[in-house]
Amino acid sequence: MPSGFRRPLRAAYYRPGRYTWQVLFSTVCIYGTMLVMLAGAAVWLGFDMALSREQIIQERSALAVQQSQFMSQWFGTTVVAADYVLRDVLEKVTADEVNSSVGNKDEIQRVCPWLAKKISTVPGAIGLGLYDAECIYRLVADTTKIGLKSNLSFCASSPVMTENRAYTQYLPAIKSASKVPTIAVTRPRISSEGHFLGGALAAFHIGEFQRWIQSFPLGDHDVLALADSDAMIVAHNPPTSANFEKRIISLEELPNFGRQRSSASLIAVSPLDGRTRVYGVSKVENIPLLCIVGFDLHDSLHEWRRRAWQFGGGFLGMLLLYTLALREHLLTLRQWDDMRDLAATDPLTGVANRRQLVLCGEKEMARSRRYQGHISLLMVDIDRFKSINDLWGHATGDRVIQAVADAMVAITRGQDVVGRLGGEEFLLILAETDGVGALANAERLRETIQDMVSVTSDDNQIVRFTVSVGVTTSAPDDATFADMLGRADRALYAAKNCGRNQVVGVWPETCARNVA
Repeated sequence: MPSGFRRPLRAAYYRPGRYTWQVLFSTVCIYGTMLVMLAGAAVWLGFDMALSREQIIQERSALAVQQSQFMSQWFGTTVVAADYVLRDVLEKVTADEVNSSVGNKDEIQRVCPWLAKKISTVPGAIGLGLYDAECIYRLVADTTKIGLKSNLSFCASSPVMTENRAYTQYLPAIKSASKVPTIAVTRPRISSEGHFLGGALAAFHIGEFQRWIQSFPLGDHDVLALADSDAMIVAHNPPTSANFEKRIISLEELPNFGRQRSSASLIAVSPLDGRTRVYGVSKVENIPLLCIVGFDLHDSLHEWRRRAWQFGGGFLGMLLLYTLALREHLLTLRQWDDMRDLAATDPLTGVANRRQLVLCGEKEMARSRRYQGHISLLMVDIDRFKSINDLWGHATGDRVIQAVADAMVAITRGQDVVGRLGGEEFLLILAETDGVGALANAERLRETIQDMVSVTSDDNQIVRFTVSVGVTTSAPDDATFADMLGRADRALYAAKNCGRNQVVGVWPETCARNVA
């Protein structure tokens, strides 16, 4: 490895202190709390937007029902006006006059023009006439209809069973005397004995209703419609070229409509254009017609979607800021760790530098005193290192230093600390290890390096070298870590004087002795 290259940090010396764990814990707490708050805000926002959407739909449903009720009331008013005219006609033209008009041109010419004038008093009416007990028209404003049989529903029974009240009925073109879709308003004539004597009828062209519903302003995709009792289209706004035999909605979705209630709302997809709408449906009183108002759901939720995008964008912005803040914080912590590593690590070997060794040594001494344990030191020096540099070059010398560091790390445990004191000198702090264990480790290290063949020179020749090791262990009267370093240094000096490639231990109670 080239000289000056910083090797990876060695776990053999790196153990996070209390402050590091406090920083990590505070980071998790702060940003975890922020994340929980953001998640809570997202849940609350989603719940609020769902409620807001439901409220908008309910408001549009209520408005659709209200407008459909208004339309049905207008039709009811039309029926009342028509019934008033029919009462007047029945009072002024008796049943006998109706029956005697058969073949009586004078009677026809007297009554029919008067009926034609009466039509003008009923807005939208296109026909007015009197029929006999056989439901055959005898006196009609349009004399071409005289003699036709009425297709009123109660005329189908024999004898005719009916009550003395106004009736309304939708007549499609095929059943209408005028051959166009009409709404018929009729009042039967009942004798004092309860017998059916005929009646009067006013007809309204369905086109009048088409023109009327087209007078209402609509949104781009909203609809107004009249439909018969099967929801088949009778009139539609906006005007449509679709088949009028189609149903505008399905009444199967309103199972009780027309029996328990006369107004209802639903959300359905239109078969005419495939758009989803909020529909309000009201049944016209006594008339088999439905007034339908449909508000386009997509258009109704336009403002809601705008708010949803705003809130969603704001939340995503907050989440992005949170992510950036967390990233910057983690980057700062990583830079802080890198700076601490740079301050504590030897750049060539990746093991602890002298400053970190002293700090770790003092901590281990304090811990051993607290628990009455032992720590030992191995001070290692590369023999004749200057000759290696002179002979093989500084690059090879750097590889030798790195190889010694690797060998020391290989024999250590997780709680031990390996470091470089400077130059070719190293230190190994053995936690919970007495003198016998320290000597055994030192001897194993010495033999490993002596037999090492992994270091080669720049011209690929094997470079062999040895180390001298000084060993010492802690004593109760050691005041500082420097006291142990001093004994280890004396032991190393003794190993050098004994011929190098030696392990020498110096204990607190003895002089130096060679154990190699």
